[in-house]
Amino acid sequence: MEQATINVAIEIEGDSGAADKVATTVEGLPEFFQAVVAERCRQDIKHGGQEHDDQHEPADWALFIQAQVNDLLCTEGEPLPDYRDRLVEIASLAAAAAQSWDRQHKKAS
Repeated sequence: MEQATINVAIEIEGDSGAADKVATTVEGLPEFFQAVVAERCRQDIKHGGQEHDDQHEPADWALFIQAQVNDLLCTEGEPLPDYRDRLVEIASLAAAAAQSWDRQHKKAS
């Protein structure tokens, strides 16, 4: 699988070492975020991208995310074998909701 590179610029006023602190704090996260980006692309291809996403209201997004959260655990309270994949889906849905929100509010202002 080809890996994507995600560059993040971090600047916290008055803290010249903030980027190093964040890099230490988020160790291990780039792989997760790459999976989220890949899932967002898959969702866009499957559902039609912005045009589809922007038809949904915030309550719709909350229901989509809640349905995924409800499916994280089996009836015995143990994580399902695809637990991490489901977390990626939840993060991707949250990203889609935020992107849609930003587009809709940018148009309104």
